[in-house]
Amino acid sequence: MRIGEEAPMDDDHFPCVPRYDVFALCGNGAFVDEAPIVDKIPFTNDFMRKKLDR
Repeated sequence: MRIGEEAPMDDDHFPCVPRYDVFALCGNGAFVDEAPIVDKIPFTNDFMRKKLDR
């Protein structure tokens, strides 16, 4: 999965948001085009609606 792609849905009640293996440093930086997914964090639809106001 590429950064910026839509998170996979494990089922209709628990959309999952991917957690990537990346870190940030100070300085000029670099663009990260791809990073491995280390985990998928499930949330309830109700939680997402409340937090994202949608």
